[in-house]
Amino acid sequence: MKADFVVQQPAPNQSRTFADTIQEIATEQNWTRLSVAVAYSSVAGVTWLHELVSNSNRDICFRWLLGVDDYFTQPGAIEFCASRSKSSVKVHKSIQKAVRFHPKIYLFENSSQSSGAVLIVGSANLTVSAARKNCEAYAIIRTNKRSKTAQLVSLYDDLWQVGANPSASFMKKYKGNFRRQGTVKPYANVDETKKVTRAKPHTVLESDRAEISPDKARFCWIELGKNTAMGRELEFKAEQARFFGLSPRGGA
Repeated sequence: MKADFVVQQPAPNQSRTFADTIQEIATEQNWTRLSVAVAYSSVAGVTWLHELVSNSNRDICFRWLLGVDDYFTQPGAIEFCASRSKSSVKVHKSIQKAVRFHPKIYLFENSSQSSGAVLIVGSANLTVSAARKNCEAYAIIRTNKRSKTAQLVSLYDDLWQVGANPSASFMKKYKGNFRRQGTVKPYANVDETKKVTRAKPHTVLESDRAEISPDKARFCWIELGKNTAMGRELEFKAEQARFFGLSPRGGA
């Protein structure tokens, strides 16, 4: 097996990000499965990874093992993974106090040919912040041997067994606790003593602030500046397509 080590340094002229690494690996070959195990995930993070990998590998399957300690993982991230086709999701909550579920693993495998597997293991959680701007370090381990691929898959299989399916009762309780105790919120780190200023609008899923997937939202606010065809049509921004279950990149 071959290993490469990568450091993502926060800098304006950053030449290589974790997102770049995932993009490169996703397009290397036609992967059949991606297995993920992370301590923390956001709606924006799981959406980014699922769309990026699926666009390059139409028939790929996903396994998502998400940590829920300290209510950092957004409930919407779990629901997004559960709602995707060809996806299986489990959650892991440490049963001992002061013990945390802390892996950050991404395993690409190809079972249809002797192309092997790629394992990424390091510090990057499944968030857009980790993917593009945080200081992260990780190793990329490649193998083109079936025996080595089987070893890597077996290691993930062992980890997968410690997870549990997120039942409806679990999700109801988790959502309530997340609202009450969660610390990763849009208003986190805000000094309420300072004068509130109008924030610059964000593109949908540009940051980890989104707590539900747009295709699960019940409302989409559209500020209409100008309609077309004498009021018979409305124009939507590409990113608003997400609210209707459509691709923001267009297509059929």
